[in-house]
Amino acid sequence: MLAKIRKYLNNERGFTLIELMVVVVILGILASIAIPRFAHKVPEAKAVKTQADIKIIQTAVDLYFFDYGVYPTDTEQLVEEGYLKENPVKADGVSPYTINPADGTVN
Repeated sequence: MLAKIRKYLNNERGFTLIELMVVVVILGILASIAIPRFAHKVPEAKAVKTQADIKIIQTAVDLYFFDYGVYPTDTEQLVEEGYLKENPVKADGVSPYTINPADGTVN
């Protein structure tokens, strides 16, 4: 039985170069179709992220106002008081969201 298994393993051959090249070409064609279809989605996803962030921050600002009677001056206050887990950053990755302390609107 062991001899049959060894004989089978020794006779087994790998893929030919042509077969590997065909697979690589097919993967390249699929990638060339898929990448352009999803490339324009990045700005749309960033816009949706910004809208969702603003809604979440606005809810936290409202809760802060109900608890303290004043609006927070920035998102760092919301993090310190436990209304947000972390300080959110806009989709550009650099600038923070701002809160208008006069009326509590988020920008």
